[in-house]
Amino acid sequence: MIRPSSLIRIGLPALLFCAALSTAPSLAAADKTKRVDLGSGLNLELVNIPPGEFMMGSTPAEKAWATGIEGGAQPGTVRESYEGEQPRLMRVKDAFWMGRTEVSVGQFRRFVDETKYVSDAEKPGGETQVFDPKWDGYHLTTKAVHPWISLAGKSWRDPNWGFPNLNVYPVVCVSYNDMRAFCQWLTEKESKAGRLPAGLEYRLPTEAEWEYACRDGSKESQSFWWGNEIEDGQGRLNISS
Repeated sequence: MIRPSSLIRIGLPALLFCAALSTAPSLAAADKTKRVDLGSGLNLELVNIPPGEFMMGSTPAEKAWATGIEGGAQPGTVRESYEGEQPRLMRVKDAFWMGRTEVSVGQFRRFVDETKYVSDAEKPGGETQVFDPKWDGYHLTTKAVHPWISLAGKSWRDPNWGFPNLNVYPVVCVSYNDMRAFCQWLTEKESKAGRLPAGLEYRLPTEAEWEYACRDGSKESQSFWWGNEIEDGQGRLNISS
């Protein structure tokens, strides 16, 4: 784990990622939000996350859902990965900053345009996990399947949505290497502009930091950051009534 004397992280929820920033004494926040100038009129907004503690991990009921057919699990992959997810008390000792939203297509495009970066999925022989358009037709059958398939020729530019990939959407189909490169670019950009104190850097969040931030202050286990009912997510995510 990188200590608070370093800086920003980018988290990976499924195939998305978002940015965050640790608090150092020289970055003590008078405000609860900060904006990082990416150029070309684009900003990355950060929110201050105070220290605290929470119950991390999945309850038996949550694991049963995630490893079952409704959760899209597949034997031999996702199911076994939950074996070590026992609830345990975790403490986040230092405040940090995290992106208010996942990094967007437009923000990642700004990085690519400036650096001419080529993502792993776009390189020769590269492929990525994209949504299987047939999944909705059989995911609630007795056959345990996963909603993601590997495809060559798809990338963050064309993630197989079946509709335009707008700049305001969260960027997907990016790898760990891609995110590290984005963080490095942002670190260098902010350092050269004199907005990032020496010794600090943008980086990935730890698993605990990511889950703690996503729980939005809740210390108890729950299905979503707003509670346990998906219907209450209307207005908070893309969900139909």
